[in-house]
Amino acid sequence: MIKIYEYQNKNLGMAFKRISKALHDYSPPDIKWTDYAGSASIILVHVVGGGEVPIMENVLESGRKLLIIQHVVKTGGVYPWNEYFKQAILSVSFHDLASYYPKDRFNSYSTPWGYDPKEFSRIEMPKKRKVLGTGYVADTECLDKLYQACLNTDNIMYHTGKDFEFGKNYYHLPWLNDVGFNEMLNSVQYTSCLRDIEGFEMMGVEGLVCGAVPIVPALDTYRWYRKHGIFVDMHSDITKQLEDILVLTPTPPDEDELEEIHQKFSWEYIVPKIFAHLG
Repeated sequence: MIKIYEYQNKNLGMAFKRISKALHDYSPPDIKWTDYAGSASIILVHVVGGGEVPIMENVLESGRKLLIIQHVVKTGGVYPWNEYFKQAILSVSFHDLASYYPKDRFNSYSTPWGYDPKEFSRIEMPKKRKVLGTGYVADTECLDKLYQACLNTDNIMYHTGKDFEFGKNYYHLPWLNDVGFNEMLNSVQYTSCLRDIEGFEMMGVEGLVCGAVPIVPALDTYRWYRKHGIFVDMHSDITKQLEDILVLTPTPPDEDELEEIHQKFSWEYIVPKIFAHLG
């Protein structure tokens, strides 16, 4: 039996809570989660920046094994991340960590984040809405550009997160539980997943299984969406590219593609693979 204590900043957003829940729900039988760090042989740390550096150092100084879930690399501050990777029992990320530090040797596993098949699935209903975006920072998530593209193509931008009060052709949604979010994803043709620099955007996967096509940046961290998403060149005119996308009606995934998506992105397959790499 392997006892694991999970450290995560409780102030982080819903995506982090989903990842944590999946790790607990779909971990192998030999994993036991504990609420007491002192009883754990492995400390799992979700890393989003410098705030987790002292925590990782304390774990290593205590002699316990460190398991890293690395969510950011390029925007997390200038820290010797590779030194922590080398000392950890395993470092997991949707980033290809090994490619960032080719001269270093450490145990890493690159994986997409996933969706919970118990919460998200296709409902037979018409897709009368064009696009859904989520988020709290308009510029770095290209939500301002999405709005302009919707305005220029006379489409409604549906959005949950911070109410930007953009005005005409903007519809802000209140907080949605998973049932309501699943229904919303089933009603839209596209999801906008345009977090700049680095990101994964789990809504893209959750939308895929609901028949919504994700619009994602042409960046390495979104490589998981190849064959399934529409890619936007972040160094070109983003608004114009969005306009060209929004005037079209996409073809949702068929049954064969949905099965491929399930095998690739369902937490029930992803989580056991993560723990299989503990070594």
